Amino acid sequence: LAPRAEDDAADSAGPAPPYLVPRPAVFPPPTVVVSNARVVGVIASPYKIKLRPLHPYLKVALQGSPDGAARTTVQYKCATPDWRAEAPTARGAEDTAKDALELIIMDHNRVGKNQWLARATLALADVAPCAAPAAVQVPLAVRTSVESQDSKPADAADAPRLAFDLQVFDCERWWLAQELAARDAAEETA
Repeated sequence: LAPRAEDDAADSAGPAPPYLVPRPAVFPPPTVVVSNARVVGVIASPYKIKLRPLHPYLKVALQGSPDGAARTTVQYKCATPDWRAEAPTARGAEDTAKDALELIIMDHNRVGKNQWLARATLALADVAPCAAPAAVQVPLAVRTSVESQDSKPADAADAPRLAFDLQVFDCERWWLAQELAARDAAEETA
């Protein structure tokens, strides 16, 4: 017999009742908090006029998030920005485990469009939900020219890194982990 579509839907939705851990009727949307962000290394200017100072700010967004991105304040004339006093918060869609966190360092332009200077993407599937903040460092892909979207690879030896503390509040993922652990414990004792 071939598996039914209903069986696949039930497997992807999580365990079926009866639940060992009480399950709320509605879970709040997942939230990601980035704190103590700072750049380790120097962001090179992508502009032809190398004397033009950079005015960076950090943009934090969840891929597929309808709420848009959170951002830090602009640090004027700075090639090694430090946003330790700020904690931008990004709200996600219903299933953050499938999402990735986009971290983009933008250059603030008073006239014209803001340009991206460096970027990184971090998968959230491996991050423990509702845990204490975890120290993370991700390599940055740095833009080489304003005229193009080309960037220096993040794995280059001299690539700067973005260091920050990451905390994910995803109550549904937390509940699912607790429920599966309770079921495993119940099976072991049986």
